[in-house]
Amino acid sequence: MFQAVLWGLLIFSLSLLIFSVHHYPVRLPVVGHLYLLIRHRYLHHALACLSDRYGPSKLLLYFGSRRTLVVSSSAAVRQCFTYLDLNFTNRPMLLSGIHLNYNCTTMITLPYGPEWINLRRFVALHIFSPTHLQAFSQLLSNRLCVLLRSLFRGGGEGEGFQQVDWRWRMKEVVLDSLMEMIIGRRQKGEGNELVRMIDEAFQMSAVVSPEELLPWLSWMGTSGGRGSKAEHDGHDA
Repeated sequence: MFQAVLWGLLIFSLSLLIFSVHHYPVRLPVVGHLYLLIRHRYLHHALACLSDRYGPSKLLLYFGSRRTLVVSSSAAVRQCFTYLDLNFTNRPMLLSGIHLNYNCTTMITLPYGPEWINLRRFVALHIFSPTHLQAFSQLLSNRLCVLLRSLFRGGGEGEGFQQVDWRWRMKEVVLDSLMEMIIGRRQKGEGNELVRMIDEAFQMSAVVSPEELLPWLSWMGTSGGRGSKAEHDGHDA
């Protein structure tokens, strides 16, 4: 039975490839347009090639069960974020948002609605108000001065040029500024560990589980979002 289904899908896919119209990519059963990404190492390279080939403005693709709109012109972007902005306010509930962002209840993962509006109002009032932004800019300026002094002192100890991990230094500056803004002091002993946890959280958030594109994989007992859940439990601990 399973082999018959596979053969049916194969024959149907081949018929689509033969009789398809060339000005739009063929959508295969189950996987949709995922097969178009195999030849490219980076996702943005694949989307750019598809946009150049099939449409200079907007291109609707299906990555498994999820619809994906590729927008590649400034006019189309302006239209999406002005006249059609309400259609793009909701965010998909991905496994990373469920496990790392407390069931998609943070501002960056919460779907548009009354809860998101209240959270946005709170952030605008208590974090991004002119008074708080001015205080935060002063903290950031102080931390940048400390960074420059440390770089100057470190450069005078050796001879010639020295390699500096500028990315790590800037993370420390931002983290120290945020800690002073939130709790009123720097994070001294656990600063490096906190930076590492933040890096891991961002890396896990950028990972798309196959189950999110092909839900039927969950029926087969794949790992799914266990990595994200384990990472979330470790951060809470």
